Amino acid sequence: MTDDELVAAFRDATLAHLPHRLHVRLAWIYLEAQPHDAALARFAGDLQRYAAAHGAAGKYSDAITRAWMARIDARRGPRTWDEFAAANADLLAR
Repeated sequence: MTDDELVAAFRDATLAHLPHRLHVRLAWIYLEAQPHDAALARFAGDLQRYAAAHGAAGKYSDAITRAWMARIDARRGPRTWDEFAAANADLLAR
């Protein structure tokens, strides 16, 4: 699935399952596309909408979302998702 396809399925809540690795990948995609604060706001809103659409609105945590976005942003660099994932396996283990 391409980044664009993944984001579209996430935003319209047709993505059937959101395992941790995809969660991190989506955060990375949002951070690659815009500055941290804008990425955080957009991702948080889309994640809340996705969770609500899948009957899990109560699982959303703003504090956890902020912490993970900061972690991911701090480790980004000029590299692809695959390179980021390989260099940050600890962020994907869950």
